[in-house]
Amino acid sequence: MIVERIKPSEIKNELVNGNKKAILITALSWGIMIVVQLRAYQLGNVTVIAPLCALTVILNVIVGYLFLNERDNLLRKIISALLIIISIILIKI
Repeated sequence: MIVERIKPSEIKNELVNGNKKAILITALSWGIMIVVQLRAYQLGNVTVIAPLCALTVILNVIVGYLFLNERDNLLRKIISALLIIISIILIKI
């Protein structure tokens, strides 16, 4: 039970009842982010690009904690951030 499983019915329910504007903005921004990251990996150095991409996860956790009051599963988020920091250090070595 390390990873939470999401049922397709829960995704459908979120699409029907959720904030459609936020879902659309998230879908567009994530799509653009993936294309830009792929292009960065094609043009740049992996030892520079990978840590920068990992920082987006840490920044998302910080923004969610400070501004969106996402205070649940704080220990899991801290452990994830530490693992990301360790992976950045290992990439730089």
